[in-house]
Amino acid sequence: MKQTKKCEHCDKNFIPNVSKQKFCNKDCYENHPKMWLIGNKFRKNISPWNKGKEWSEEIKKKVSESRKGIPAWNKGLKRYWDSPTEFVKGDNSSENHWFWKGENASYRSVHHWVDRHLGKPQKCNQCGKTSGIFHWANKNHKYKRNLEDYIRLCVSCHKRRDIALKKNELNSVEVPQG
Repeated sequence: MKQTKKCEHCDKNFIPNVSKQKFCNKDCYENHPKMWLIGNKFRKNISPWNKGKEWSEEIKKKVSESRKGIPAWNKGLKRYWDSPTEFVKGDNSSENHWFWKGENASYRSVHHWVDRHLGKPQKCNQCGKTSGIFHWANKNHKYKRNLEDYIRLCVSCHKRRDIALKKNELNSVEVPQG
């Protein structure tokens, strides 16, 4: 049989859920006079000790005078955002970047890299189309960082080439180089 306890607020007997429980319910917990602070909120009808009190001009002047000549707590400390060396744009790019993955980069990252180095394609190398959407297609589908391994293709030619590659019929699909 569980042991009963007496609620510290209403003096009722109750069976606690945990051994340290002092109140029979949440209302008793919140309304208990000793519980002036619940979590981070002040209980209703209890105000801070200094609410509504104003300092006299004499006290304000004394406090002000007592602080004169004392440097601020952070005077002379180095700011955390002041770096010992200046940032130079481009010093931390590509292979010098700490997050550079090299040949282990994702499919999307390699395509962004190709776009940056070769620019956006404007013409299909296979059909010669000059309007529409163009892709940089990888010739061997290994997606390495080799710029000579990419060709400009329109969406339809790219799709046809990928389907042919899946069927191992790449030799039958003529793709001009350059």
